[in-house]
Amino acid sequence: MRDVIDDIKEAFLTGVSYMLPFVVAGGILVALGFLLGGYNIPSVEPYGSTFASTIFWIGKIGLGTFMVPVLGAYVAYSIADKPGICVGMFGGWMATDPWGLGYQSGFIGALIAGIIAGYLVNALKKIPLPNAIRSLLPTLIIPVVGCAAICLLMHYVIGGPLGALTQALTKLLNDLGTGNLILLGIVQGCMLAFDMDKELEFYIKHGYCPEEAGLTIQWAFEDWALGEMAKAMGKLKDYNYYRNRSLGWPASWHPDLRLMMPRKETGEWVHLDPLSERGFVQANAWQATFGLSHDIETLARLMGGNDSLATQLNYVFEMSKNARFLSSYVSYANQPGCSNAHVFSHVGKPWLTQYWVRQVAKQTYGDITPERGYGENDEDQGQMAGISALMAMGLFSLDGGSAYNPMYDITSPVFNEITIRLDSRYYKGNEFKIKVHDNSPENCYIQKASLNGEMYHKYQLPHTVFEQGGLLELWLGDKPNKEWGTQ
Repeated sequence: MRDVIDDIKEAFLTGVSYMLPFVVAGGILVALGFLLGGYNIPSVEPYGSTFASTIFWIGKIGLGTFMVPVLGAYVAYSIADKPGICVGMFGGWMATDPWGLGYQSGFIGALIAGIIAGYLVNALKKIPLPNAIRSLLPTLIIPVVGCAAICLLMHYVIGGPLGALTQALTKLLNDLGTGNLILLGIVQGCMLAFDMDKELEFYIKHGYCPEEAGLTIQWAFEDWALGEMAKAMGKLKDYNYYRNRSLGWPASWHPDLRLMMPRKETGEWVHLDPLSERGFVQANAWQATFGLSHDIETLARLMGGNDSLATQLNYVFEMSKNARFLSSYVSYANQPGCSNAHVFSHVGKPWLTQYWVRQVAKQTYGDITPERGYGENDEDQGQMAGISALMAMGLFSLDGGSAYNPMYDITSPVFNEITIRLDSRYYKGNEFKIKVHDNSPENCYIQKASLNGEMYHKYQLPHTVFEQGGLLELWLGDKPNKEWGTQ
C-alpha cells in the first residue's frame, strides 16, 4: 500500500511541476481560436458552435484550470500499469467537487481526455526513440496531445449529443479564476472563504460575514456540522466552540423584513431588496433564509413563532407554484433553496411538507426529459437528482445527515413500494422497506404510519432505527391529518 501511495505522490507532485507547459498551451489555443474565429469569438460565438470557438474556450479554461487534465495525464503516464489507481484517485477527487475543483460535468471530460493522453504518451515509451525526444514526453507531448484530445472530446462529444453538459461547462468557462479557487478552497477548508481571511475573522468575532448573508448562512451551518463531528469524537471543548460560533447568524437578521440580509462591517444594510442576489451565493433572501437548517428553532422565534414561519414559507411556495418552483421566491433549480419544503415539518406543520414536496416532485422533477427533469438547470454534482430521488422515496434529512444523531424526515412517497438494500459492511439489517397504501396523485397526506407493525406517530425516523432494517408503512389520503407527525 505504501508503494502505491508513493507512486501517486511522486506522480502528483511531478504533474504539478509540469503545469506550466500546459497553461502555455492553453494560452496558445486562446490565441489560435481567436485568430481562426475572426477575432470575435468571445462576444459572438458560444462554446461548441464551431471548432474555432471550442479551441478558444478550452484554451481559456486551460489558463486557470488545466491542473486537472495535466495531472490526470501525468499520473496515467507514470503509473500506467496501475490504471485503477489513476482513475480512482482522480475520479474520486472530481466526484467530491466542493465547488473549488470545478464543475464535474465539464471537467470529467477534461479529466478523461487527460488520462487518454497520458496512456497514449505512455505507449510511446515502448517505441525506440532518441533520448532528446524521449525527454520531451512528459513536458511537451502530454500537454499538446492532452489539449488536442480535450478539444476533440469536448467539441464532438459534449458539444453534440451531450448538450446539457455543454451548457454547464459554458457557465464555468466564463470564470478565469477557477484554478486559483482550487488551491484557495483547499487552504480555507472549502468554506468558500476564498481569499477572505479578513472576512472570516470578522465572522468569528461578530457572527456574520460582511457584505455576504449567503456565506453567513453557510459558515454558520458548517460551524454547526464541525461541532457535531467534534461531539462524536468526544472533543467537547471543540464542540462547544463551534456550536457557539454557529449561533451568531442573527447578527445578519433584518427584523422588519424578517429575512437574512447582507450588512456591512459598519452594521449598515447593503440593500433592502429580498429578491436581489447581491450578498448571496446563487440565491436571494427569500430562497436562502430558510436554509438555516441547523437552527430552525431560533429562526422561528425571530419570525414570530412556528405559525408565522409557516405562513411566510407557505407564501413563497404559493408565489412560485405557477413557475414550477423555479421563481425568485423558491428555486429548486439550485442548492440554496432545495430543502425549503421540508422546513414545515420542523415547525409543527408536516402536512404542508407533504403537500409541497409532492408538488415540487411533480412540477420541477416530474418530467422525463433531461432539461425539465432537472428543473431546466444543470445537474450540479448530483444534487438535483438526489433531491428528486429523496422526494420520490419520501425520506429527507434537513441537515444532510450531519447531526450527531442523524434523523430522516418522513414525507409521502411517489412510489407504492421502495426497497433500500443495506450494505452489511455498514448496516446491521439487510433492507429497509417503505410500503404505501392508497397512493395516488391526489392522496398526498399521511393519515397514519406503522414501523415494524407498531403504530408510528413521529415525522422523523432515527438513523439508528433505519440501520437495523425494517418496514415502514404509510397510509395516505386526500385530506391532511394534522395530528400525525406533530408529537
